[in-house]
Amino acid sequence: MTERPFVTLALDGVEFRLATPADLSFIREYGRVFRVFDDNDSGNISFGLDDGNRKLFIKLAGAETVNAGSSPDDAVALLRRATTVYRDIVHPNIVRCVATIDRAPYFGLVFEWVDGELLRRIYDECFTRFRSLPVPERLAVMDTIMTVMQDIHDVGYVAVDVYDASFLYDFDRKHLTLCDIDVFERRPMVNTMGHMWGSTRFMSPEEFERGAVIDEITNVYTLGAVAFLLFGDERTRTLSGWDAGESLFAVAHRATQDDRTKRFPGISAFAHAWRQAQQNMA
Repeated sequence: MTERPFVTLALDGVEFRLATPADLSFIREYGRVFRVFDDNDSGNISFGLDDGNRKLFIKLAGAETVNAGSSPDDAVALLRRATTVYRDIVHPNIVRCVATIDRAPYFGLVFEWVDGELLRRIYDECFTRFRSLPVPERLAVMDTIMTVMQDIHDVGYVAVDVYDASFLYDFDRKHLTLCDIDVFERRPMVNTMGHMWGSTRFMSPEEFERGAVIDEITNVYTLGAVAFLLFGDERTRTLSGWDAGESLFAVAHRATQDDRTKRFPGISAFAHAWRQAQQNMA
C-alpha cells in the first residue's frame, strides 16, 4: 500500500501519525498514553493507556489514518457493528471489550489490556522466538486455538479475517489471546464482498468468491493454515520446514484443500483428527 502524506502528533509524549490533523486529546480521559498503534490498514488508530489502576487498549475510528483502506465513516460503521460481536463472543482467550466511546465523529471500543507479542511473521524477533519454543508448548497453543474456534462456532459465528496478527502470545504466562474479532459474522454467512477481509496466506478459495458460503468448513481451512504458521510455513504449506511430525502435517494438509469436500466436515472433526495424530506422535 502506498503511504499517504501525514502529520505527526503526540499525546503524553508518544508520537503518532495521521493523514490529517485531529484533536484526540479526549483519549487522555482514560489514562496516560504509553503506546500508539497508527499503521493499521483498518482505518483505526489504537492506544495503550494506564489510568493508575489498570491498563486499557482503545481502538478508535473516525480519524484519517495514514494507511487506511477505507474512509473514516466506513471505519466507524465497522467498529460500531463490532460492538455486537464482542458482546456475543466472550472467552478467556479473546480480548474483552469493557466500554465504548461515542464522540462524533469518532467511535471507539475500550478493551482490557493484554500483555503479549503479536505472532506476525514480519515481526521476525518475536516470531522466531515463538517458533523456537518446544513443540509441546506450541501444540498447547494450537489446542487453545481449536477450542476457541469451536466455541466461536457454538455461539453462532463464523471467524473471518483470522491471520498471524490475530494472535497475541504472552511468553511468561504461556497464554494465547485472539485479539481481533471485529469482522466475525453470524451464521449463516454468504460472501458478499468477493475478496473478503484477511491475509491471502490464511484465506480459503470461497473467501474470494462472491456468493460462496462461508461456514464451519471455511474455518477448518483457517485452522489448517494456522497450523502451518505454528509448525511449518503457511505460505508454501509443504512438509519442508514442518517440525511437528508427518501425521499432524497430514491433518493440516487435508484441512487446507481447495476443494471443500476434501476437508474435514467441521471444526470438531478437525480437532479430533489433530489430537489423534498428536497422540500417535507420543
